Amino acid sequence: MRGGVMRAKCCVENDSSSRGGAAEANGDPEHAPELAGKLVRPRFTQPSKMRKRVIARPVGSSVRLKCAASGNPRPDIVWLKDSQPLNLMPKHSGKYTCHVSNKAGEINATYKVEVIQRTNSKPILTGTHPVNTTVDYGGTASFQCKVRSDVKPVIQWLKRVEPGDENKFNSTIEVRPPLRGPAHRGGVVPP
Repeated sequence: MRGGVMRAKCCVENDSSSRGGAAEANGDPEHAPELAGKLVRPRFTQPSKMRKRVIARPVGSSVRLKCAASGNPRPDIVWLKDSQPLNLMPKHSGKYTCHVSNKAGEINATYKVEVIQRTNSKPILTGTHPVNTTVDYGGTASFQCKVRSDVKPVIQWLKRVEPGDENKFNSTIEVRPPLRGPAHRGGVVPP
């Protein structure tokens, strides 16, 4: 088992949009007087990066949880589980909560982290395996590789080019990202 580190990244970002961010907390003393007495309720500044609330990781790997928020006064952000570096083990599974508060209010975001005990199973190739293919000059050859795995597999396509033939054949390969779901595919060789 490889050692891993769990990093709980908690950063505060203050929004300076036209609706009024926390200029004082943003380090902008010029606009601080107009917001000096105005309380702005905390809000998450990157909610799209916080949508994945259930995270499964293999034992010994790492995970990073993000909690970016703004408000006036600048909110305090507290993680409600030990955020010290540690080696991920099944006992570290649980709910990690980011609590953000200031005088105007408070908000929370909770992530459920599952540390899964990996069985050393290899990815399984499913379906038809890629076969040698001949195409007309300028044509496109397409190969598919379907894989079933308990974790996201790394699919790597290699192209063999004999010494001296580098300029005779196209030596470019484009690998498209795998599709989501239990079966993953990838790989297209363009003309």
